[in-house]
Amino acid sequence: MVEQFLSYCKANNLISDGQKTLIAISGGADSVVLSHLLYTSNLPFALAHCNFALRGEQSNADEAFVRDLALQYKCELFIEHFDTVTFSIENKLSIEMAARKLRYDWFQKICLQHNFDLLATAHHQEDNAETIMLNLIRGTGIRGLIGIKNKTANIIRPLLFANKAMILSYVQENNLSFRTDESNNELIYKRNKLRNVVFPILKELNPSVVKTINENANRISQSFLFYEKNIKTLHAQIITITPDNTQKINILELLQTGFSELLLFEWLHPFGFIEDTINNIISTSSVQSGKRFIGGNYELIKDREHFILSRIQEELPSQTIFADTKNISSPITLKIEQCLVNSIDLKNITESMAMFDISKIAYPLTVRSWVEGDFFMPLGMKKHKKLSDFFIDKKLSLHDKKRALVLEDNNGEILWVIGYRISEKVKITSETSTALKLEIVN
Repeated sequence: MVEQFLSYCKANNLISDGQKTLIAISGGADSVVLSHLLYTSNLPFALAHCNFALRGEQSNADEAFVRDLALQYKCELFIEHFDTVTFSIENKLSIEMAARKLRYDWFQKICLQHNFDLLATAHHQEDNAETIMLNLIRGTGIRGLIGIKNKTANIIRPLLFANKAMILSYVQENNLSFRTDESNNELIYKRNKLRNVVFPILKELNPSVVKTINENANRISQSFLFYEKNIKTLHAQIITITPDNTQKINILELLQTGFSELLLFEWLHPFGFIEDTINNIISTSSVQSGKRFIGGNYELIKDREHFILSRIQEELPSQTIFADTKNISSPITLKIEQCLVNSIDLKNITESMAMFDISKIAYPLTVRSWVEGDFFMPLGMKKHKKLSDFFIDKKLSLHDKKRALVLEDNNGEILWVIGYRISEKVKITSETSTALKLEIVN
């Protein structure tokens, strides 16, 4: 077992000479064996134990066991107590997810504060098989069939070469003590149902099912590298990312790949879109613009030629501009200055700038989101126009309409549809001496 452990670590470049490892230890057989393997191999390590206060005195007994183990190995020990139930309620997480977040956040904090190079967890082949089955049930696509990686950033899983039988055999051969978590038998958790109900049935069909699943995961992992490379290539070809991180997916190019559902799943699932929603998105590819879909904190809008993906924004706050204001940073960043007209080089005026006759402006000014019913007199026109009609004429997407801002003066007159057009009423004329210049700063 020790030889296999060292061979696996070397082959997968998990632990290099001189690196310090922090072991996440529960007190169970798996983490006890991992600790003993590092100890026997003379690799430097420390132990980190979380007391989640979920099992009363049993949790405290686990902590006492780990303390004794650290004394036996003469290694550094870190222990933290968590109010897991309160954290799960406050953050609207299941107990499982709450405990996971608490422990990994704390582990990484310890690594950072005490200069540990690696964090080692005791995941083994049964854990990997269970994870793959859970991912299959959840519908994570091909990515989830890879299972648990043996190394992710600074987290290593050096027991993935071993199955549970090998671990328990090592325990007996070395007369190791460990703690048993009775909650592992409670069927209220999905993983426990898989472990205690589903896998025994699968083993009746194939006694080597865990080995088979792990071997398949290794093959899929190799295939995924090729798959992921092509996904990234098509992403760069089909998707345009704007400066505000909005993603514009070219619908025609997407459909021409012949893999539109697969590609959209890979691109949208990480943002919280479920498979049914993604299938509905595809079905709108030839319908009228304006259809909107929600996934987590993101929205996707069907525009004329694009699916537009962006984070859902709360209503933007308004901002007041006074006569002496030099700049604002919300809801848009603007540089503001007063200048003499004869000092302005009109050749350098861009769409991100606006110039007004300052004598025609009533302070204070307000930058705000536009609302239905807003109107203004666009430059070059002699009558007012509804902003909704102006946006139609400009062929703005629903995404851009929702984010449109206006500059309004104290009389309620819209001076500028920001980034698009100023009002005829405040344009610079031959009689203008001083101008107010506003510029959008990206």
